[in-house]
Amino acid sequence: MTPTTTRWLARQLTIAAAAALLTLMVPRNARGDGFRDVFGILAVLVALPWIFAELGFYLDGVPLLGRVFETGEYRTRGAEVAVHHGHHHGLDGLLLFLAAVFLSRLVPDIRARGLRLLLAAYLSLMAAYGLGNMANDFWTEQIWKRGWTNWQFPGLLKPTASIGWGLMVLGAAILFAMSIESPHSRMGRLAQRRR
Repeated sequence: MTPTTTRWLARQLTIAAAAALLTLMVPRNARGDGFRDVFGILAVLVALPWIFAELGFYLDGVPLLGRVFETGEYRTRGAEVAVHHGHHHGLDGLLLFLAAVFLSRLVPDIRARGLRLLLAAYLSLMAAYGLGNMANDFWTEQIWKRGWTNWQFPGLLKPTASIGWGLMVLGAAILFAMSIESPHSRMGRLAQRRR
């Protein structure tokens, strides 16, 4: 076998093994899947300018998207580019949010209560941090730079003692509270699985 064939085969086997493992690990109808689907799709739609910027494209001229998002030169200001080509912290926020949303499906099946609560808290903060950075990047590029407001969304990349981080931690606490099942609903779900 040639090295190219070996690498291709190894890649295909890795993908197949990962897909099989995920099929075994992830429950089919986890509680909250409807919310996960809706918010995941909305987050991807908001991130479209950053996804295309990462690939080196503007959305100007794309039907509907070119009217919703300003990504090339601002129609009202002229020379300044709305969304620069390359990497954006809003895209990092999307990836963190989607990872937290996907992994949150596994939390209820963790038997050790302490580990389950710790993972739920971590994923809640991860989702809130991702959403906060998406909101910051979106506000700056699509609202503030257009001149629609003088208020700037606070920077959230680095932890600071600020109102922005306080609101993000509050959002994480709300997500955490929403993600925790009562012991009675957990026992009922476990009993249904055993049948």
